Amino acid sequence: MIKNAAGALLCKLFPDTRLQVERGFTMPYFGPDSSSGIIGRLIRAHIGQRGKKDQSQLESLHKTFWREQRPQDWFDATAERLHRVYVPTFGPLVEETHDLLLSNKIENVVEFGTGNGDWLAYLKSKWSGPKHFRGIDLAKSQIVLNRLRHPDLEFEASDLTTWVEENKSCKTLFLTNCGVLEYLSESTLRKLLRSIQSNHTNSMVLFVEPIAADFELDKDHQSRLQGSEFSFSHNYPELLKEAQFEVLRSTEYSIDDFRMLATLAGDRHSEPS
Repeated sequence: MIKNAAGALLCKLFPDTRLQVERGFTMPYFGPDSSSGIIGRLIRAHIGQRGKKDQSQLESLHKTFWREQRPQDWFDATAERLHRVYVPTFGPLVEETHDLLLSNKIENVVEFGTGNGDWLAYLKSKWSGPKHFRGIDLAKSQIVLNRLRHPDLEFEASDLTTWVEENKSCKTLFLTNCGVLEYLSESTLRKLLRSIQSNHTNSMVLFVEPIAADFELDKDHQSRLQGSEFSFSHNYPELLKEAQFEVLRSTEYSIDDFRMLATLAGDRHSEPS
């Protein structure tokens, strides 16, 4: 309580520092001009606490952070995760999903928060059914680089909720890998799922997202803050069911002591495959 009050006071006394903290809010050490000193940390803690009452404020800060990421920042620093973490952990899941995509005649794969595009390229090498693979990300500079590095894939710089509303499709798999939807407020996530259901017929989703260590899927019905990033722990199976998806599987994985929930769901109103 004292720390929160101190942060509120420091926001007023050091407005320039507050602006710096807000720009690099999600991950201070990867943010542009972020302050890592005690003043910056107290301001950040206060902003995070305010987010318990106003999720939209935190969502906005997260979007700003990811929109301003440059290739030499977060994306380059985590490039090794593809072969060190993702392939060993989720390789079997990718193989299992392949047959399901074929049986449901999925033609398009859209990755939300595609980052450097390497995971999408890996999926393309493993999945023979889909014809088009597209990556969506807020970071424009990274998208430009992705088009050069992966000319056989499609990339767009866009807010994912806007993209889903403006681009109708059918037989599409929407996916995330290890943390994208965690930066959306619960209301925005609900809107996104409804939009997928309304605008993309006969489609599926495969969301791999972190959830808090003490988050109980059978009891926690509301989204809440998790971790040092002040992101959100969502009940993905429940929210998908509410949006009229059929949850096909929900499996937990552990990565560096983080809980990852992989949720695969299909359009409940899909035509028979």
